[in-house]
Amino acid sequence: MAANATNSTIAYDGAGVLLSNASDNTIQNNNISNNSGFGIELMAGSNRNLISGNILATNGLVTTITTDDAGISITSGNDNVISSNTISGSAGDGIVALTGTSGNRFTQNSISGNGNLGIDLSATSSATGDDVTKNANGKTAGSGANGLLNFPVITQASTTTTGTTNNNLRISGYAPAGSTIEFFLSDKTADGFGQGQTYLFTRVEGSTVNGVADADTKTGSYSGVFNGFDQGSETGASRFYFNIPISSLSPTLRTAITANTARITATATVGQNTSEFSANIKINQNSPLPVTLVAFGAKPSGLNAELNWKTAQELNNDHFVVERSFDGSRFEAVGEVKGQGSIQTATTYAFTDARAAALAPAGLVYYRLRQVDTDGTASLSEVQTVRFPLTARAQMDVYPNPATAIQDAKLDLSGAPAGTYLVTLVDMTGRTLRTFSQNGGTVQELQLTSLPNGTYLVRVQGNGQSFSRRVIKQ
Repeated sequence: MAANATNSTIAYDGAGVLLSNASDNTIQNNNISNNSGFGIELMAGSNRNLISGNILATNGLVTTITTDDAGISITSGNDNVISSNTISGSAGDGIVALTGTSGNRFTQNSISGNGNLGIDLSATSSATGDDVTKNANGKTAGSGANGLLNFPVITQASTTTTGTTNNNLRISGYAPAGSTIEFFLSDKTADGFGQGQTYLFTRVEGSTVNGVADADTKTGSYSGVFNGFDQGSETGASRFYFNIPISSLSPTLRTAITANTARITATATVGQNTSEFSANIKINQNSPLPVTLVAFGAKPSGLNAELNWKTAQELNNDHFVVERSFDGSRFEAVGEVKGQGSIQTATTYAFTDARAAALAPAGLVYYRLRQVDTDGTASLSEVQTVRFPLTARAQMDVYPNPATAIQDAKLDLSGAPAGTYLVTLVDMTGRTLRTFSQNGGTVQELQLTSLPNGTYLVRVQGNGQSFSRRVIKQ
């Protein structure tokens, strides 16, 4: 042990090292292995300690008192730094931090082969943690250890090649705004929450590090299964896209990341709070990223909303679902556009939401895209809004026009002021065929299917308003 100047360090109850109400200590370059309980335990308000460069192996294998003990446990303590340690073979987690602890940073550790998670941030006081805490909006400092900071969600990872030379490692996904993201090679070779065995590099969401900028400054939403595993859901999450020159890595790391079984995982740190590890993702060797959406816009065009978007490249892109909302929270599908499958050139798309202005209660409509891969994996774009001027909202409309014997026409008073209106249907001789009442803001069938083919006039009167439209039956 090094520089334990102000407080004592003792072995206790099967733990290799126990810090109890002990702060500002350094535990460095030790081999702390084969202990019955935790390798290192911090409790009773042990703060601002540095635990660095240690080997912690095969701890917690005796189950006399507790089961599944971790390599390092932070039962009670804040603002500790755990860095550059090798933590492996623990019965439970590599590192576990219990509720009430915060500001604990875990950086550049090698964590592998532990019985549960690499890092377990718990919302409980259970000595062995509470397993994965999925991402969600609305977490606070009181949610659990380190505020249960959301971990990165890596959506895509691939290497690019020119000839026989690997050029770049491209990684995209979601991470907390402004977070420091540490990327690791995972110890796993299958879908799941891997442990970061080999530290690769650090990047910052929204910033440039070592000449590599975050090329995606947008936000988006995600939910459901990504790369075979449910990592939770978020709306308005910051996105990232890093293009890492492989030549900037050591020869050992270059070989490791280009292996066919290589998988990557990551942590996020905001302030001094570090997240759990993300689910791991296989690095696709020598292939493009699945879908890169580089532009998405929406604008009014008369009564219609015109949507346009562009992808830089696509891999296994099945289709886009266009979703619409009138309140910004409840979305429904209004159309589907087929994707290009796999293509390495740019593609532009367009979609028209016909008569959207007539349906928008306040003239405001929200749109987003749901991009769906061939395996069913889906991701959401950022939200675009369209605001229609009040003059664009027709107070009266009749459609479809012409009507037929099998498809009736409808009288749409969605844009009309509230109140009751008298509707009169007349033929071209002026003969009244039908009268009925209809409320403003509603849509109702005109019952033209049984009438002879010809031209008719629909008159609407009420609330100081008078409208008329011709409709054809054919």
